[in-house]
Amino acid sequence: MKLIIGTWDELRESAMSVRRKVFIQEQNIPEDLEWDEFDTIATHVVVTDNYRAIATARLIPGIQYKIGRMSVLSYYRKQGIGSQMLKALVMEATQQGAIQIHLQ
Repeated sequence: MKLIIGTWDELRESAMSVRRKVFIQEQNIPEDLEWDEFDTIATHVVVTDNYRAIATARLIPGIQYKIGRMSVLSYYRKQGIGSQMLKALVMEATQQGAIQIHLQ
């Protein structure tokens, strides 16, 4: 498995595929509520397995940095992938100068 950190432009397709399966299909979140203005300013993380996106999350900068939209495909859950993403985004937020980080 590989963890990749990047921008929305770089990781959009991978992040969207995971979020679509987890939030829209599994949890029945309306699609118009899933995509928002924060995607373009956030730092994103995507985890791949054999080049297939299996997990994603995002870090929104601000006075209080926010980690959210954490999602892992059902087959890959309970393997510590969420923890890996969380650690990577906390480290990224710290490097960006975050003083407070909130998990949504």
